[in-house]
Amino acid sequence: MNSAPPSSQADDVLGQVTSLIRATFHQPNAQIDRETTAPDVDGWDSLSHTVLLLAIEKHFAVRLPMDQVFDLDTVGDLVDLIVGTRASGGGGG
Repeated sequence: MNSAPPSSQADDVLGQVTSLIRATFHQPNAQIDRETTAPDVDGWDSLSHTVLLLAIEKHFAVRLPMDQVFDLDTVGDLVDLIVGTRASGGGGG
């Protein structure tokens, strides 16, 4: 059982997502936080968004629900979706 407070888990996921965003978009110095949106990151378009999602699913060993992926507005929304998917046992197959 994971006893870490949800905010600590979200902070940890945010750090990992930040690294994945920087690597995916080749932006090692990009400033990423919970309020970051796709237009804030150079090179983040619809095609690269798909590449990022695949990298996230592989990294976290989850399958993100596609019906929710299209409703994400910020990196914080993405982090919350990852945390929620992991908590509900949404591991990939």
